[in-house]
Amino acid sequence: MNTNSPSGATPFPFDPARTAIVQEYREKGMIADRVLPPTPPLGKTEFKYFKYKMEDAFVVPDAEMGRKGMPHEVEFEGEEVVDQCINYGLRDSVPQQDIDDAAATATSAMEWADPVDTAALFLTHLLKLNREVRVANLVFNTNSYGADYRMAVGNGSRFDDADSDPWSLLETGMNTPLQRPNIAVFGQEAWSKFRAHPKVLKAVHGNDGDAGLATRRAVAEELEVDEVLVGRSRIANNKEGQPLALKRAWGKSVALLYRGAFLGGGKPGGKPGSEGTMELEMTTTDRRNPTFGFTGIYLPLSVHSRFRSERGAKGEHEVLVRESCKEVVSGKEFGFYFSTVVD
Repeated sequence: MNTNSPSGATPFPFDPARTAIVQEYREKGMIADRVLPPTPPLGKTEFKYFKYKMEDAFVVPDAEMGRKGMPHEVEFEGEEVVDQCINYGLRDSVPQQDIDDAAATATSAMEWADPVDTAALFLTHLLKLNREVRVANLVFNTNSYGADYRMAVGNGSRFDDADSDPWSLLETGMNTPLQRPNIAVFGQEAWSKFRAHPKVLKAVHGNDGDAGLATRRAVAEELEVDEVLVGRSRIANNKEGQPLALKRAWGKSVALLYRGAFLGGGKPGGKPGSEGTMELEMTTTDRRNPTFGFTGIYLPLSVHSRFRSERGAKGEHEVLVRESCKEVVSGKEFGFYFSTVVD
């Protein structure tokens, strides 16, 4: 998005204070940043990554060398993939009269909430929800996985069937990718049935499987993954003008992924509230690690604002929240996808 007019003026100046606010904004249940983690800012919209030839990592060459012999020469082949970030942004207008009215009715500093700050946060929520949907649609998509790295779960094997064996199903998915997955991604509906399944409860609680609910941390320890992530966000499922009907942004599926772009820490399952983005540090020392996917970042989330004196009785404040990024699946062989694990 270009914020410069043809004359060179800047209609939406950068707002550092509100940018700091929105960059610290966290919302429970949104997991996009942890599933396809963001890169450091790239400096330009276009970016490149490599897809290496898989055989080069597994074929064992003859490494024996004579006393004066030359070592065997190997060659690593790969495909350079070029991609480009996409611009996203939303804006809102807040009349100065609304700001004055809010200030007049606040009886203390604790009650004061700047309507422009509120607008920036709400726009941020919608942008993050937009990204959540993009990541969910990419990760919970059969086309994002190789033919041998996906499975449509049929009747009798789904998590809402008490006679099914979810552990056996997931273990198949854990052992198939080229790198053993280190995160498990559930849609909320899939997670609700999985955590209450008798075989899951029996494993994590040691009981007969007839009581209790499994926690994300307990399941992570059983699967030996860094985190179990559950997508809880809801989005509208109705057309504009119709009564609100909600559905889950993440569907009734499960993905087991190798996330190579983060350094994990602590116990399996992450820390309490690990759907936030502050518990794991980003890897910046070596970006050659394989990974199922990532998000290329050109412009991180930022706020821009301006005052328009010609609008309204007292003028109005316009606020723009924007970012430029692109979600990428870079290694189809580093994940396994189970579609429709519940009815």
